[in-house]
Amino acid sequence: MSATVALEIDTRPSEYTMSREFTGQLLDRQLHRPLFREAGPDIVPDLLSIHDQPGSKEWIFRIADDARWNGGDVVTAHDVARRMAKVVVLPHMAWTRALLSACRVHDDRTLSMTTRQKVVLLDRILANPVFSPRRPGGSSGSYRLTRVQRNRTILVPTGRTRGSVIELVTTSSRAVGRRQFREGRLDIGWGIGVPPSFWSVDDPGPFPESQPLDMHVVVAAGRGLPQTTSRQILSRCMLSEGTPLGLNPTLTRFASEPVRQSAAAAALPAPSERWPLYFTDFPPNREIATELARSLGNRLVPTVVPYEDFISGAGLSDGFSLQIHSSHFPDDVGLLVESAVVANGSVPGAEAIRELCGAMWRTEDLVERRQIAKNVERPLDVLLRRRVLGRMLTRFRSEAPLNVPRSGWFDFSLLQPRKANK
Repeated sequence: MSATVALEIDTRPSEYTMSREFTGQLLDRQLHRPLFREAGPDIVPDLLSIHDQPGSKEWIFRIADDARWNGGDVVTAHDVARRMAKVVVLPHMAWTRALLSACRVHDDRTLSMTTRQKVVLLDRILANPVFSPRRPGGSSGSYRLTRVQRNRTILVPTGRTRGSVIELVTTSSRAVGRRQFREGRLDIGWGIGVPPSFWSVDDPGPFPESQPLDMHVVVAAGRGLPQTTSRQILSRCMLSEGTPLGLNPTLTRFASEPVRQSAAAAALPAPSERWPLYFTDFPPNREIATELARSLGNRLVPTVVPYEDFISGAGLSDGFSLQIHSSHFPDDVGLLVESAVVANGSVPGAEAIRELCGAMWRTEDLVERRQIAKNVERPLDVLLRRRVLGRMLTRFRSEAPLNVPRSGWFDFSLLQPRKANK
């Protein structure tokens, strides 16, 4: 039997098996073979490969010859098309409807996708695990899910990999996870959303070197707030350098800017009204919310809400919310996917913003595309009533190096148990 790798996770199976947020997408990456995948800075074929591009808006794909469900059936183009049809109607995937106009099956091994405008990075978009085809009770990826308990999930390798059995363990706190790692009961401690205490010189780790993810802390104004209120508060939201630990304070997704000390409290009159600042109690959200409220003269009141309510957005429209935004696919444009619905007019915006948003999706040159993203970021955030506070840092507790790509969707089949590394 394969060795087992015990990997700490920061959410319960009832949440991450629902595929509604980052950890759910990470699980999907293992269970369902990706259409395309990251290989360093490049995107390479996996379940699909690009067969032809007969026009600026049409892409023709071929299914990999070895594509199989875990029961042995062939994965077909119909499976991919059915999944695409389900994804584009999901409420949080409205940006895909703004990009794609059709998905057609040519034969069992071939399908085409047509975009509404020229989109040069469709293969990068399709690296998102959400697009991988599904079958009830089946799997096409490197793992199949065999057991789900309240705080534990077991993944077993399929014929596609010789990786270890993966045991996903939800600990009652990150301090408990640290203790279990030291006792040898965990092979890897979860490294996204790290308690500030983990950055202390008194904590020996081990913490392998890792790169920042395309994952950012964002404060957003609820729809029920007056425009003047949201504009006044958001314009003053920023964090000071060094506090809280676990993120690099910045006001942009695309560069490390010098951090300015906030003068928000001095710039505002005495508070006559306060608004809740909603957050979920995952580290270091509480520290971030506390620091942000302090810098704004306590006009924001840190307010914990259950994770399920936060994901659904229920009852949060009367205040501000502290959110973690991860990239929808590995590219600068993946950080600003709402630009697609602005470009097609579904969300009203000035003509100049709409043109920039459209240009970002059709520009082939990486340097030019990044510059357009920088130019459109601030007006897009103003339009959508939000502001970036910082980029998340990773700090996995592990004796072996971890290859975590910029999206964060790392491959579990590369993980090794601790005893194999000694």
